[in-house]
Amino acid sequence: MLNTDLSQVLRTTKSHLSRLQEMGISTPNDLLTYYPWRYDDESEFSRIVDLKIDEVMTVRGKISKIFARKTKTGKLMIRAKFSDGTGEIELVWFNQAYLRRVLKDGMEIIVTGKLKWSGSRGSMMSPKYEIPGGKDELIHTGRLVPIYHENDKIGSKWLREKIRPILYMSKFFEDPLPDDVLDEHELLPFSEAVNQVHFPESDELLDRARYRLAFQELFLIQLRVLYRKMYWQREAVVLSRSFDTSKKCVQEFLDTLPWSLTGAQERVLGEVLSDLSSPISMSRLLEGDVGSGKTVVAAAALFVAVKSGYQGLIMVPTEILAKQHYETLYNYLKGFGFNIQLLVGSVTKSDKIKLVRGMKDGTIDLVVGTHAIIQEDVGFKKLGIAVIDEQHRFGVSQRALIKSFGAPHM
Repeated sequence: MLNTDLSQVLRTTKSHLSRLQEMGISTPNDLLTYYPWRYDDESEFSRIVDLKIDEVMTVRGKISKIFARKTKTGKLMIRAKFSDGTGEIELVWFNQAYLRRVLKDGMEIIVTGKLKWSGSRGSMMSPKYEIPGGKDELIHTGRLVPIYHENDKIGSKWLREKIRPILYMSKFFEDPLPDDVLDEHELLPFSEAVNQVHFPESDELLDRARYRLAFQELFLIQLRVLYRKMYWQREAVVLSRSFDTSKKCVQEFLDTLPWSLTGAQERVLGEVLSDLSSPISMSRLLEGDVGSGKTVVAAAALFVAVKSGYQGLIMVPTEILAKQHYETLYNYLKGFGFNIQLLVGSVTKSDKIKLVRGMKDGTIDLVVGTHAIIQEDVGFKKLGIAVIDEQHRFGVSQRALIKSFGAPHM
């Protein structure tokens, strides 16, 4: 039922349905989960005698002497007297002919608007109004009024009028959170949270509904992250990789450096090597100031990977940075006979074909490049480790593509 086409559920025009589709709303499920972004608190009623000029206030009272006339400019103006026993003001609407059929003398209504004062007479211009039928039936005023993101066709008033009649469908939602999580965190059931977030009965219930929906969103995001992590780790275990992280292997690289590592560099390198010795793929963020030695730590990890029979890559956001890293790594590792190559967007088509062939057949040990590394035709024979510089400048999906090259350490 929740996935029924909205045209089968709502009484509205094709034009409105088309605009809803542009907003990503085509089923009751979509409409019920199109949540308000803020609320107007119109739950407190004021007396006419207590109204303040130019402040939005809500009053409950009766109308009388309602009539319509044309202004000098040709606009239709509806005017009515409105009183609540403490005073009387005038209500004025323009170009709303249907009000003559809806509003009658002696009818009780609730209005929300700003009081204006002219001479000895107070008036509300184009106030929101609603005919009460018990407080639970109020949707536009006299309550916490939901305000939605709108466009030129679909406004908050229209959305409230369409959502309220189908709100009963929320009972068909399957709660994505298990009962033990709901109990532990004292969360509202999903269906109740949906009801309360659209038409809250109180501030407290609105807070609980919003907390429940926010908790659920973060919970499901975290669940997806953990699932992806578990998938990558299982894939890495299946690969049964083995890296030579012995002191002798690492020292072979360190002995070529014209300086000794700092204490912080030694500590971090030790943690990276510990990860490399594990069958579970590393996902480590190496953070430090410019010049703190991040590159030499990455170079040591790449050295271990290549010496262990694997390939390595470094992906950076710009060609300039790629060339700088290529030169740095070449100087670090040139004495070991590694095949180190640069793959960037400016590489000719024929050279790229040769590079990709070498990456796939394993004759290239280490490649430095831009996002060209993760294009469709690129691949690796035995990628063991990937280093991403300035990872925040790549999208999540771009970084995830590297995992498709055999779940390397990152």
